Amino acid sequence: MGKILKAEFEYNLAGILIGYSIVFISFLIGLNGDMENIYGIIAIAFLTFFISSGIMGSESDKEKRDRLLTSLPIPLKKYSIARLLFVFIYQFGMFLILLLFYLLKVTPETVSVIWEIISINGCALLFLSFFILYSDLKFFRSKYYCYIYLIVVLLIVVLLIMGMAYKVIPMVLVFGENFPKTYLDAIIFNIMFFVMYYLCFIVYNRRNSFLR
Repeated sequence: MGKILKAEFEYNLAGILIGYSIVFISFLIGLNGDMENIYGIIAIAFLTFFISSGIMGSESDKEKRDRLLTSLPIPLKKYSIARLLFVFIYQFGMFLILLLFYLLKVTPETVSVIWEIISINGCALLFLSFFILYSDLKFFRSKYYCYIYLIVVLLIVVLLIMGMAYKVIPMVLVFGENFPKTYLDAIIFNIMFFVMYYLCFIVYNRRNSFLR
């Protein structure tokens, strides 16, 4: 599995370096201010991670890399784990940049910002997992799986937005200085991301095909 993971990083090296460069430049610019600048860096890191991951995934689909790699004498489960680990490690690099900024700028009044960083880490991985799952469901024989999945996700999003709008639930999906996160938010986001990645692992191993 280590060789598969290494191959994934080598194949996506250009995209990874560009992603990290964008976040690191924002990190250097943010050093001119105080801890408040971390919210801008968090937003840039989230968008960069999501967009770059989408581009890398799209290129992989175009070149049918899944088909190529699954034709090798490697257990499918190992490749399934490796591709999710690739996403996790890539995001973890973003997390480390944010953590470094936090450690350099933290004050007694801003200690709780750590929960914002841990929450956005889980949120970014959780958000991407929805697209990974949808991409895999498209390879099932029945297209109804995709339709049902999209309907369920849409209903969840609508309920969350309405709940936050009417203040029935906290503003869990809003990040920023005026919406501080707690350790409970961090735990919930990261548990949800682990659950979704486990579902991605199961669905990938039950795909009917690796060609569209």
